[in-house]
Amino acid sequence: MAKPFRIVHNSLNLSSDVKILRAAEYASFLEAEEVLQAVKVRADEILKSSEEAFELARQQGYEDGLEQGKLEHSEKIMDTLFESVAFVERLEHASVELVSKAVEKVIADMPNEERIVSIVKKGLGTIQNESAVTIKVCLTEVTYVENALSSIASTFPSMTMEVHGDKRLREGDCLLETVMGVVDCKLSTQLKAINKALTRRVGKAS
Repeated sequence: MAKPFRIVHNSLNLSSDVKILRAAEYASFLEAEEVLQAVKVRADEILKSSEEAFELARQQGYEDGLEQGKLEHSEKIMDTLFESVAFVERLEHASVELVSKAVEKVIADMPNEERIVSIVKKGLGTIQNESAVTIKVCLTEVTYVENALSSIASTFPSMTMEVHGDKRLREGDCLLETVMGVVDCKLSTQLKAINKALTRRVGKAS
């Protein structure tokens, strides 16, 4: 299943692979895009005002020629910068949380079979050099992965694969066991990775 939207150059774009977009997905897209753009616009405004305040304070400090005046202007500059950072951090948190929730909604709407197979494929993509792997998933999702095994194997032809159910795992959980160790591909783990990636991207946008 194609991803409905993706982040490109700090903006949210609809994926060209998606032919039909659910109403809920489109609403999530619009809401997330609006917040991301608001963060970028506000961050640009704050940066500009901070630079102007810094230059004004610098000029006034030199013109006054007084140490006390320079100190006061420096303090004002620092206050402005801290306020700017705090404001952007609040917006960043809000936008990351919103986009993360939108992503979670889209994933939750996927059929269980498509979701777990996508998770397995994504995990296998991180260990392409391994020759043998045991795929462990929730007991209720073993059949889904087994049915898609030929398709999965065609994507990773150099690997031999076995599928096992693990009663300790929940739906959306996936562990890949190799001779080198265990790779955690749980959905919750991948969502955390998405959250971190969004935080970094929004931080760059500001």
